[in-house]
Amino acid sequence: MDEFQSFTCCECGGKVELIGAEGRMRLIDIGETRQRGRRVIKDVEIPRDFKLPTCTDCNETYISIEYSEELDKLLLEKHKLC
Repeated sequence: MDEFQSFTCCECGGKVELIGAEGRMRLIDIGETRQRGRRVIKDVEIPRDFKLPTCTDCNETYISIEYSEELDKLLLEKHKLC
């Protein structure tokens, strides 16, 4: 990924920085199950040390395609979902 540069939050005007935090969750599509052919979506916790562009005032998170792909890969491997 390119080097991150802080920017102004579109929601509140605060400053967006790379921040890691506890308690963040992400829905992951782990594909179809063998039973009934239904898609399975699982809610998993984002590791605290994974930093995402987040407003320091309102906590709005900005996830680009690059961050999304990196995060999904990490979560799928960590939770052995692939």
